[in-house]
Amino acid sequence: MPQLFIQSVIDTHMVTVLPETKIEEAENLLLQSKVSDVYIVNEQNALVGVVPDYDFLKYHSLRLCPKKVITTIMSPVSKTLSLQDSFEKAFNVLCENIHPRVPVVDQTRLIGTISRLGLISLLLESEFVSENASATDPNQPHPPLAGPKYLKTGGIGGRHIND
Repeated sequence: MPQLFIQSVIDTHMVTVLPETKIEEAENLLLQSKVSDVYIVNEQNALVGVVPDYDFLKYHSLRLCPKKVITTIMSPVSKTLSLQDSFEKAFNVLCENIHPRVPVVDQTRLIGTISRLGLISLLLESEFVSENASATDPNQPHPPLAGPKYLKTGGIGGRHIND
C-alpha cells in the first residue's frame, strides 16, 4: 500500500464552543454551519467534549431547558487522531466507530476532523483502488467487513438516553 497521509483530508470547518455556551446558542451555530457535531473546547482550544446532532434531537424530545449550558448534554470524546497518525490508524478508528468523523488534535488542541468520506477521497486520489484492482481475483469472495460498534452516547441530565 502506498504511503498515505491524513493531513490532506483534515476538515477544519467545524463548530466549536466554550463549556459555558448555552444549548440554544450551540444549536443555532450547528444549524447555520450545516455540520453534524458541536465540539466543546476550553480557552486554549483543548478538546473537552462533543455534542452530535442526534443528542440535540434527544434533548428536544426530553424538553429540557434551552438556557442550560452545553456541557449538560456533552459526551466525552472517546477517540481522537493526531497529525502523526497513519492512514491505517485513521481507517481502523473510523471503521470501528459509529460516528462518521473523528476529531484530530495536536496534543490536546483541536485542529479539525477526519471523516470516512475524507479517507475514501484519499484512497481515490492515491489511485490505490485502481492499482490493486488487477491484483484481486474476481472469483474469490471478499472477506466480511467489520461494521461500526454501536456505542452508548452521552447522557442528558446525568443518564444515558438509551438505558
